[in-house]
Amino acid sequence: GSGTLHTRAFRAMVCCAVPAEEGGLLVAVQDELVLVQDGQPDVSIARGLPPGIRFNDGKCDPAGRLLIGTTHLDFEPGTGALLRLDPHGVLTVVVSDLTIANGLAWTTDGRTLYHIDSPARSMAVYDYAPDTGEIIRRRALIDLAAHSGIPDGMAQDTDGRLWIAFWGGSAVKC
Repeated sequence: GSGTLHTRAFRAMVCCAVPAEEGGLLVAVQDELVLVQDGQPDVSIARGLPPGIRFNDGKCDPAGRLLIGTTHLDFEPGTGALLRLDPHGVLTVVVSDLTIANGLAWTTDGRTLYHIDSPARSMAVYDYAPDTGEIIRRRALIDLAAHSGIPDGMAQDTDGRLWIAFWGGSAVKC
């Protein structure tokens, strides 16, 4: 509101940032989740990813829980996962055997989760328990291999349509 721009440098790659309930931002900095608030020292919320693994895309579910993907620094197949940040900084694996866990979106009722694994060039859909953050059932939804570029980030509009950004494809498609 003030028009002031604040710039902040981090020690490593910033992979994701979401508003924090306490104010400020929860920032995924390569292999650590850090709470960043103006005028306060940074607070480590979670760390301890396996060697060679970093965070990637993340988003808060309709209840406010962070789900965040991981990938290997060398993009080794099957080494990525989708994690849920639980209370007290516990990271719980909710989907494993991914390569580059990317785009996330939920239906407005919070009962369906859409998720992209970029190198697979596909989107999966899951039954999602909004009260617990549990993923119940996975099924393939869309094969995105025919599109130019690699499916990356995703958002859902107010009409429920999914919009996917294609890295290297210079496109955002509905």
